[in-house]
Amino acid sequence: MDIHSRPIRLDRRTLVGSGLACCLVGFPGMAAAAELTPDKLKRLIKRTLAETDTTPLSRPNVLGFTENKLVTRSIEGGNESAKHGFMVVIPHHADGIVLFEGRDEKPFFFAMHRTGEHLDRVASALNRNGQLANWSGPEAERHFAAQKSFWAEQ
Repeated sequence: MDIHSRPIRLDRRTLVGSGLACCLVGFPGMAAAAELTPDKLKRLIKRTLAETDTTPLSRPNVLGFTENKLVTRSIEGGNESAKHGFMVVIPHHADGIVLFEGRDEKPFFFAMHRTGEHLDRVASALNRNGQLANWSGPEAERHFAAQKSFWAEQ
């Protein structure tokens, strides 16, 4: 029995298609970002609203809220170096969810993102060097996506 080997030939379409498939599927060992699904979000909201303590949201206007003072219920996650907060405005209403991350750095840093059950970023604020300001653009979008991923894993 003779086995004849022929050279394997791949055309450009095959190579491009397989390369795209690898990118879309990911490579082994690469962790995919967790997705914050509507069901997971509802569980987080329910868990947060079950908290008995309230937390004031200082300077809510920077996130586009019209009220001068807001009260939230919140849960926390993360560790000492990067603390995360999931806040629900009381009373709960559309676009009344705030994702927060604070880091004990020099200078102190924190970022907040306002969203709702639709999980689109409504507004963001950033505090660096003691200056709290509106925050937008690609960096804010990436940070917001990272915060959603963090809470998807909780």
